[in-house]
Amino acid sequence: MSFVEVQAQYELKPFLAIGAGYRNSDRLDDVGKKQGHEKFNRFFGFAQAKTSFDRFDWRFRILHQVKTQRNISEDPKDNSRWRYKLSSRYNIPNWELDPRLSIEFFMLDEFYSTEAYDKFRLSLGSKKRFSNTSALSFKYLYEKEAGITEPESYHILSLRYEFLFQPKVE
Repeated sequence: MSFVEVQAQYELKPFLAIGAGYRNSDRLDDVGKKQGHEKFNRFFGFAQAKTSFDRFDWRFRILHQVKTQRNISEDPKDNSRWRYKLSSRYNIPNWELDPRLSIEFFMLDEFYSTEAYDKFRLSLGSKKRFSNTSALSFKYLYEKEAGITEPESYHILSLRYEFLFQPKVE
């Protein structure tokens, strides 16, 4: 699977941010009689709160996503999810690669249903900042489905380059 994602974030207060984004993804489907590429659009919006305590930075994010399959007229795969993520970073003095840990829960749009919870994701990684505007992050993610008889699990390696656009201050 490969994807390209664009995201914008606005800080309302020092402890509160909102954002929105778009992801275009392409997944190779090599199972079954009909094989090929499954292409998806995903739009999302989120709110995130953050705080610090001693050497820990804590963040809690609520995200809603709508993912639709492209170029399919017969039985397209559509889904909407609520995602709840708790993440933390530990600041090690004189160390540039502070560890980051997170857990995320995925809920189907049937928000009040007891079967809405359908997977979780754990991650462990770090980030290397090159300047005030650019950084490279890497992490290992473990994802597992829930609420079904034969849940699948995934192991994901993520590499992400971040660039921050900042207005010039005169």
